[in-house]
Amino acid sequence: MTGPVWAARPLPLAPGLSEAVWQSRIVELALHLRLQVHHETDSRKTRKGWPDLAIAGPGGFVVAELKTDNDARSKPTPEQQAWLDALTAADVRAYLWRPRHWDYVYALLLHLAHPNRHRDPATDPAFPQEQRP
Repeated sequence: MTGPVWAARPLPLAPGLSEAVWQSRIVELALHLRLQVHHETDSRKTRKGWPDLAIAGPGGFVVAELKTDNDARSKPTPEQQAWLDALTAADVRAYLWRPRHWDYVYALLLHLAHPNRHRDPATDPAFPQEQRP
């Protein structure tokens, strides 16, 4: 992938993307859109299983656990799943994002940054079902 991730329509991500690179792509786009982004760099300071990213903007707040598409560890731990379930039950938008969800993530971050200009892919019937997390 060349150039910034927000340059045009989202580009496909390279196969075999590591979780660290996947996270950096999301954070780079979110910061460019002037969203608030939090990632705990030392997970020993948080409760086990807390999601990787918290992102907020005028269009709302989301948390996301990040996993790769092609790794044996790409399944959430029981603690991670418990947090995602608890946050969802509390009406927090909690996601499990994989590189194959890039179009959805891109659209959602645009909506979080500019809710009056970009539709929410979660409620947009035109957004392809197979690309939703």
